[in-house]
Order: sequence, then structure tokens, then C-alpha cells
Amino acid sequence: MRSTHRTRRLLFALVTVVALLATACGQSPGDSGERKQRTIAYVAVVGNGGIETRFADAFRRAVESLGWKALYTDPGGNLQKAQQAIDGYLNQNVDAIMTLVYDPSVLQAQFRSAKTKNIPILLCCDDVEPAGGSQLDYTARYVPSEYKIGALMGQAFAEDFKGRRAKFGYIDSNQTFVGRQRQKGFIDEAKKAGMQLVGSVPVDIANAFQSSDQAAVALLRSHPDIDAAYAPFDFSGVSLAKAKRKLNMPDVKVYSAFADAANYPEMKTGDLNTVTEVDLVATMMLALDQLIRHFENGTKFDPRALDDMDLHYEVIKAGVNVPPDDQGPYTKATVDSWIAKWEQEFDLK
Repeated sequence: MRSTHRTRRLLFALVTVVALLATACGQSPGDSGERKQRTIAYVAVVGNGGIETRFADAFRRAVESLGWKALYTDPGGNLQKAQQAIDGYLNQNVDAIMTLVYDPSVLQAQFRSAKTKNIPILLCCDDVEPAGGSQLDYTARYVPSEYKIGALMGQAFAEDFKGRRAKFGYIDSNQTFVGRQRQKGFIDEAKKAGMQLVGSVPVDIANAFQSSDQAAVALLRSHPDIDAAYAPFDFSGVSLAKAKRKLNMPDVKVYSAFADAANYPEMKTGDLNTVTEVDLVATMMLALDQLIRHFENGTKFDPRALDDMDLHYEVIKAGVNVPPDDQGPYTKATVDSWIAKWEQEFDLK
């Protein structure tokens, strides 16, 4: 009988030691040591826009490299559909949500709901109104300077027409904070150089492509002596390039953003003259890096993690330095480098 009790005590002690060793190794008893399956949702804005195609492809590849499941919604520029998509993901209890919605202030109800459920929501592109940003309950944001994206084009325009008081107009994307910031950057630099603003035509982001085409034709037709036009978004840059051809106004210089799938063909023909490129995908990779550290190590999200990163703002001119493909000069290398880092640090293989 004593032998039986002694044997039971020894077995209990052995199980305890094994459990403690497993815990010390980061595993619970019965845990295979595999990383927990996570589901990360991504809500775009206008998903078939060029830069967003680049984002979506990078998102899927990076998330899957982590062994996680990637979910994706394209609301087609409709903010109500974006709200509904995020509500749906919250109801599914996904592990995290990433979004590029152009005006995050419209998502405050979703931010609060996510906060209650302890589901991180990360903004990985578009900026927030300075006056309202601190009042929004998103988890963290890793975004470029939208103002700088526009300002670089304003500087390029001023340089192209140096010594002249050139006339310019723009596709007015005032519905969105991103559009407001980019066109403000462009206009500030153009006016600083003495250029003359002659007009603008608004675009409806909920009907982005058709509305942009109509706005581009209206702008150029209303100002036959215009020298240049600015489009804050890539799809509007395409619209201006098409309007130039339609109205036989080849001398109008068009400035926009990104040598991506949308406007890359127009840059190759020279109908879209100059764009700002920036390594936007790096903001998404940084957001994912913050997520894996949060999930694996319990690390808090660092609101200043982007401060020391070089996003490679660059001016791309047709016929001068157009990249070899529509993925931009940094995208593939950026995604590759982050995945390699995760493989080494978190033993993904």
C-alpha cells in the first residue's frame, strides 16, 4: 500500500516538473509548440485602385507567411460599406483589423466596439485630422505624410515651370482627409512659387472612377489654356491623362501619386508626367510587426515605431526614372525583408 502511495506521489511530482518545464519553454501541457492561428482582416477603400492592389497583395503574402488567415473587403469607396465590413469582422471576433479608410473619423463607433472587445484596429496608411485624431479610439496608426506626397508634386510643378506664372487646376478630393492633405501640399508649393490656380472640380469618392473621369474632362474643358493639373489619387491621375487625349491637350502636364498598376501605363506613354512614390507597404509591414509582437510577446503597440523609418519619398518622372514595373521601387524588397526578419526572430519555418 505504501509503495502504491509512493508511486503516485512520484508520478504527480514528475507531471508537475514536466508542466513547469513546458511552461518555461513557452508551452502549456499538451501544446504542440505551434503558433496560434490568427485571423487578420483588412478593409480597403477602393480595392481595384492601383496602390490598393499593391497593398492587398502585400497584406495577403505577409499575413500568410506568419501562418495566419487573411480576410479582405473592398467597399468600393463607400464608407457605409466599410463600416459594415468592420462591424462584420468584429462580430466574427477576428484577432485584428487593418484599414486604409480615407476618413477614420467615420469609424469611431467601430473603434469603440473593437476596444470593448479587445480587438486591435490599426490604421496603416491614411492619416487623421489633427484636431480629432487624439479623440479616436483606434489602437495605433502607422501612416506616411499625405501632405508631403502632395507637396513634392507641387515642387516638381514649380520646377517644371520655373520662371513662368503657369496656370493649374486640380481634381478636388475634399471628401477625404487624404485628398485634402495632398492637394493642400500641392497648392501650397505651387502658390509659393507664384503659380496661378484657375479652378478645380470635385470627385465623388463613392463613385470614384466614373466621377473622376467626368471631373477631369470638366476641368480641362473649362480651362483650355491650363498648363498643369494635379490629381491627389492615382485613379484621378489616369482620368486626367485620358482627358488630355480626349480633348487633344497634349501639352498639359499631369501630376499625381504612385507609379502603380492604375497609372503605370500612362506614365510609360508620358500622358501622366510626374508622380510621388513612397514605400507605403512599409507602413503595413510595420503594423503587422507590431501585431506579431503583441500576440507573441504581449508587447504594447508603439505609437512612434514609424518615426525612425525611411519611407523613401521620391519623385518619379515619365521618361526619366519610371520603375521597371508597377510595384514601385521598394515593394518586393520591403515585403521580403520583413518576412525574413520574422522567420529568423519568430522561427516561422
